[in-house]
Amino acid sequence: MRFINRSMRPRVMQARGKAIRTKLLVVVVACAGMLGGGLVLATPANAAVNGCNGSFLASKPIYHGSTKIGELDLYWDAAARHNCATTVHTGATYGVRVPTSVEVYAIVAPSPDLRPPGQQPDLSGRGSDSGNYGYYANASTKIDTSHYCVEATGNIVWAGSNHVVTLGPAWCG
Repeated sequence: MRFINRSMRPRVMQARGKAIRTKLLVVVVACAGMLGGGLVLATPANAAVNGCNGSFLASKPIYHGSTKIGELDLYWDAAARHNCATTVHTGATYGVRVPTSVEVYAIVAPSPDLRPPGQQPDLSGRGSDSGNYGYYANASTKIDTSHYCVEATGNIVWAGSNHVVTLGPAWCG
């Protein structure tokens, strides 16, 4: 028969209770982390990013000297059959309202290699956005670009200079 010192019993019970609560807390936090991670991973590929729906195609950084101040991102929305481009602020320009613009348009040519020199874009399908923005500007083409090449231009004015980048023409359908 085993005898327990009754004066020790409350301390032992408290220690066991604390250990169980600690383990339970670890399990709850781990489960919450897995659920939260699952929610992030379950985000659909066509969820809106900076106002653009669809699949990501390409990105080009915008620099002021050697400092990245933004980027031009291009997306394809297969359901709507449109392209969308966004000029996104990063680094020092993030949250600072400065002139920001983006344009996306169709190029009438089956591929960039066959584009005649000086050929102008089809401006009837051009999408553009400009203003004093602190986070991003976005625009979508107004026509089905599935049989065109696509070109996008992004611009951020920073420290008195225009910083312009272009993607394309490419992604010819």
